[in-house]
Formats: sequence, C-alpha cells, structure tokens
Amino acid sequence: MTSPHLNDDQFADCLLGSKTNSAQAAHLLECPGCREELELFRSSVENFNSMSLVWSEKRSATSPTCVVSKGSSGWVSNWAWSMAIVMLLSVGTSLHTRNEANQASSTVQTSAPNNQNSEAEIAKDNELMKAVNREISRKEPFPLLADNVPVPRYGRGVKKQSEVRSE
Repeated sequence: MTSPHLNDDQFADCLLGSKTNSAQAAHLLECPGCREELELFRSSVENFNSMSLVWSEKRSATSPTCVVSKGSSGWVSNWAWSMAIVMLLSVGTSLHTRNEANQASSTVQTSAPNNQNSEAEIAKDNELMKAVNREISRKEPFPLLADNVPVPRYGRGVKKQSEVRSE
C-alpha cells in the first residue's frame, strides 16, 4: 500500500458519490482497513437516518395540534385590516396633496412674467462673474501671511537646535 489512508472528508465524499478520484478508489480496493471503516461509516449514517425518521414520525403522531380560538383570530384579522386601511388612506392623502402642490406650482410658473433673462439681469450677472474672476486671479506674494499674522519660530515644547544635546 503506497497511498495513505483516507481521511473523514474523503470517506464522506465516497458515501455521497462525489469527488472520488481513481487513487482513492484504488486504495479502497487494496486496503481492507479503509473498506471496513467505510462500511462502518456507511452503517452509522444509515442508522442515524433511520432513527431520525422514526423519531420524527413518533413526534408528529404524539404532538398536540394547535387549536386557535375563533375570537382571537378574528381580532387579529380585524386589526390587520384596520392597519391596511389606515396605510392606504395615508398614502392616498399624501399623493393627493403632492399632486395638488405640483399643479399649483406649475400654474405659478406659467403665470410669472417671462422676463427672467432680461438685459439688465444679464449685465448684472456678467459684472458678478467679472468680480469673481478678478478675485480668483489675484496673486498674493505670501497668501498665508496676507493678514499680517505673526508666525512663531519655535512652538511650545520644541527645543532650539542649540538646546538639543548631541550624543
């Protein structure tokens, strides 16, 4: 036997019938220990399946059925219908209000005078754009020192070069 024994994952793959390669199949034919382990594993899985089936059948036969009283389900049903109606009314009201607001704003826009782009407003906008351009293109020699803010040479906790001890 030149190939190593199969591990648990390879046994599971053999039982499922997936991912088995020829080396594993050949090893199972040669090695009686692995064949015995595979059969033991297979019988354990079959026993588990049969026992869980018996347990679930016994449980379903002995489990009590759920009895729902007529009064409680009617109340829940009435409550659910009431909430659905309230939601529909609130959505309908908000859509109606929104539609009226859109119609009112469209009538205001159409009734407004159509002098939005008058010559005076265009000239005013052009002057504003020129002023912005002048401010943007203005060059200052030291923009951070433009307001005459003194810049300290040494801050707190920083030692001067002469105070630092060399080793």
